Amino acid sequence: MTGDGVNEHGHFWASRPSRWLIVASAADFVVVTALAVHGVLMAAVSLVLVAGLMATAAVYLAVLDFVKIRLFRRLGIG
Repeated sequence: MTGDGVNEHGHFWASRPSRWLIVASAADFVVVTALAVHGVLMAAVSLVLVAGLMATAAVYLAVLDFVKIRLFRRLGIG
């Protein structure tokens, strides 16, 4: 199977996503955060909890990126 060009074999910060992806991701973040904090179609959660979840996700992203790099080197990928 051929690659579709969306995977990053280096660190995730090595390449910049398209402007549309950045705008769509930012809009999604704002809308979902507002829905969660205001309790639309779900129980409301605090903004502190949402911020903590985003910080935790960012830490996992960074840690798993380094794991990916080491694993790719070991397996000879990229």
